[in-house]
Amino acid sequence: MNKTKNDLSFDCAKVDFQAMLSTAQTAYVHSRDRIYRLLSETKSLGVTDTTLHLNAYWIEQESALFAIAGETLATLRGAVKRGKLEIVNKPDITTTEEL
Repeated sequence: MNKTKNDLSFDCAKVDFQAMLSTAQTAYVHSRDRIYRLLSETKSLGVTDTTLHLNAYWIEQESALFAIAGETLATLRGAVKRGKLEIVNKPDITTTEEL
């Protein structure tokens, strides 16, 4: 098993950039391949109201995940050439409950 350099200490969280990049790449490829499979199934399945509706819904759902994975992957790749990396959307400590 590969180890990351992620570390969660008492008052500090270290996040491994390479682990984030690898995770984003995996999510991107997984989503892309799932959309491809769903599109292929749409061609091969009999066209019924149920298959039309369900496959369209699943493609819509996966496409939203694909867009997030793609944007995240592109941002992380671009961050390699930046001098600063800023983490945003982190919940405030006083309002954070168990996730």
